[in-house]
Amino acid sequence: MAQRGEGHGGAILFFLGCYALYQNGFTENFFFLALYLLLLGIFAVRMFSVARFRLGKRAWMLAGIYAAYVAACTGLAPFNGVVALVMAVGIGLPLLFLGVASRLLHDRFEPLQRFVERNGRYLAVSAFITSPFCAWHNDLGLWPGAMLPGLWLSIACVPLVLGWRFAQPPAPREDEARFGKASDFERARVSQDF
Repeated sequence: MAQRGEGHGGAILFFLGCYALYQNGFTENFFFLALYLLLLGIFAVRMFSVARFRLGKRAWMLAGIYAAYVAACTGLAPFNGVVALVMAVGIGLPLLFLGVASRLLHDRFEPLQRFVERNGRYLAVSAFITSPFCAWHNDLGLWPGAMLPGLWLSIACVPLVLGWRFAQPPAPREDEARFGKASDFERARVSQDF
């Protein structure tokens, strides 16, 4: 027999999200924005459960850092609290997913690893150097044009780096049997079949 109210949590959150978005100025597309945030939340919960199994307590630390990032973005943003929260979650979670995907691609393809090791720093530095020129082209002035793009890139790098760390290979488990090193078995001429 199924438990009562088992599948209603997502629907309740969706309707509460629709109401909060509608009350805070998202009158035209609040339904699709609430659906987008709900799907992001579902994917984030699934990603965290996989990371919790693989990383153990470290996943909780990374989730706490991301929660502090969202709280800082929400508290320091010059918008209404709900608008800032929607922006922090609606932009931060896809960047977190992008960080996870980039780590998985990096670990899977060796040519990509070599490319990132050779050129990763240069790509990051070129992004920080060219972004002020793009801002100056849009007439932001000298100092705001120099500082704001670096600030925005730094803010965007936080979820990317957290996503990269969420996708780390699993650490050795505590209950794993440790019988010795492979070289010790080779010296003792033990078969690889064991």
